[in-house]
Amino acid sequence: MAMELQSVYQFDSFQLDPAQKILQRDGQRVPLDPKTFLILQALVEAEGRVISKNELMARVWPDTFVEENNLTKNISRLRKSLGNGDESSEYIETIPKVGYRFCAEIRRLEQAEISSANGAIAAGDREISEAEETKAMDDSQRRPASQPARSWKLWSGLAVALVIGITAAWFGWRRPHQAFSSVVNEFEPVRLTNHIAIDLYPAYSPDGKKIAFISNRDGKDSLFVMDADGANPRKLISNLSSRVSWSPDGRRIVFAAARDKIVDVYVANADGSGVVQLTHTTGPENGPVWSPDGTKILFCYTTDGTGQLYVMNPDGSGVARISNSTENEWQHDWSLDGKQIVFTRSRDRDAQRDIWMMNADGANAHLIAASPDDDEFLFPRFSPDGQRIAFQRRVASPLQADIWVMNTDGSGQMRLTHRGGGLPTWSPDGKKIAFVASKRDGNSEIYVMDVAGQ
Repeated sequence: MAMELQSVYQFDSFQLDPAQKILQRDGQRVPLDPKTFLILQALVEAEGRVISKNELMARVWPDTFVEENNLTKNISRLRKSLGNGDESSEYIETIPKVGYRFCAEIRRLEQAEISSANGAIAAGDREISEAEETKAMDDSQRRPASQPARSWKLWSGLAVALVIGITAAWFGWRRPHQAFSSVVNEFEPVRLTNHIAIDLYPAYSPDGKKIAFISNRDGKDSLFVMDADGANPRKLISNLSSRVSWSPDGRRIVFAAARDKIVDVYVANADGSGVVQLTHTTGPENGPVWSPDGTKILFCYTTDGTGQLYVMNPDGSGVARISNSTENEWQHDWSLDGKQIVFTRSRDRDAQRDIWMMNADGANAHLIAASPDDDEFLFPRFSPDGQRIAFQRRVASPLQADIWVMNTDGSGQMRLTHRGGGLPTWSPDGKKIAFVASKRDGNSEIYVMDVAGQ
């Protein structure tokens, strides 16, 4: 019977058949879950070209919102499969802060060789089941206790860990636990950006007239600002690593950036001029947020693999730790009166994450919303009136995320989007939420929607 024209790749003793999703070593099948296979296929087909982390995540998880940790875990699993259990980098080279490259010599097999290879596969070879894929995805999100500086990566634009994957084609929702409302906001989101690049971390100016955001549209993660309707985008600062926060008077911005391979906190004028470094430590600091009265900056500092919350004065002095946990605490925000801080905390140093609240001095830390099953509650943000919290709820299986809101005590949880969304931020009047979603091609965009109940 005639065969379809196809490419089968050989490297060392391996043969990779993308059409049949089979990897063999010396004629014996090497079991790979579907996501790990897609990563290998992408690397091999690149034939020596460096593939960015963003490109890999967009190809492997085109319709889901994932962190870089998922990619890292699958790369580790792939290396072990190629190395007989040894996590060797013989075949896969890590390009720091960029991505990966397949470094083995590759050749495409001729059709006769392909026919021979296909004939060696037993007809009864079963396909990897959906259950195995789901397990691999769940496993890939587990947080190892020894993994250093994981929390700052969540903020990093270089990691764009957050990329990207909520589809702007708007995918369907798996019904959540019965304790949560399935009410969907009646207003359709409006897209503000439309670029082949990745746009992240929208932040309204205090007067609501501008939105700052991070984008790699110039080839690296940089700070841009646009009008609140998406018009007139312009670049302000290069090489940023996290969300930005406006000072209450709108005259300055604070952000984290990787300069000299260390992530520190910086402050600048709202037009991007006058950049001043505030922190000078050996560990990464990320996610700086200005207090409502402008007297403090809240940020996450990671040391010994654990992210904890600190505050400092706007000139970088008076650094003080306010959280004291063995768990990672980050993704933080101030209440309008500056008396409360809401944040995400990991559970048992695992990938499961809940939303907590504490006093501004770190006292009275308490759980307000525990994520069910293997879901995660991320990026909590106080509404301007202090009555509600917007957050990102990510469902583990199938992996996807949406924007939700709840009361400050964790009650009244309600889903606002039903086709994907992450990284929420409120408009100053509390009537809108800007957020990030991505299209199937992997480039994320910024959207805005009216909030139910306003």
